[in-house]
Amino acid sequence: AEKLGISSGYLSTIISQNLECGFVDYLNTVRIDRACCYLEQNYLKTYEVAYKVGFNDEKYFSKVFKKIVGMTPREYRMKS
Repeated sequence: AEKLGISSGYLSTIISQNLECGFVDYLNTVRIDRACCYLEQNYLKTYEVAYKVGFNDEKYFSKVFKKIVGMTPREYRMKS
């Protein structure tokens, strides 16, 4: 928002209108998509993946991951 010279609230509104989801939902989707790539590579621990994609809490990461992907990060890694 700062780089665009607009308020964070206005940026959130633009994202919501164009992507049909809120900013946090969009951000979480991007983070989880990136997390899937790391999990498929299978060289980082789950908590390391969580921190690498921007989550400070591994439990919250796992909760968001399951909500978006439909399985836990561990289940996803085993499937890959």
